[in-house]
Amino acid sequence: MTRRTTSDDERKLFEQTFKEGRPIKAVLPKKAVKKKATATGPSGVNGATQERLRRGMLEPDARIDLHGMTQTAAHRTLFAWLAAAHKNGHRRCW
Repeated sequence: MTRRTTSDDERKLFEQTFKEGRPIKAVLPKKAVKKKATATGPSGVNGATQERLRRGMLEPDARIDLHGMTQTAAHRTLFAWLAAAHKNGHRRCW
């Protein structure tokens, strides 16, 4: 396979177009403004508690691990666990 050669007209057109070109200016994304944590949705968690949860400063009252269970078994276990956590007054469960 042979390489195609560039004609003189093509070379002149390229050079002319190249000289007229302008550099592209980069468009930087605007920095997002951080909002202070506030209570969102029906969770009822206020901003301070939400921030402590996010930072890992609060420990859960109870934990559950559903790994390895079938969907049916996990569903039954979860409902029983939630009922027990509610009965025992646990507020932070995961």
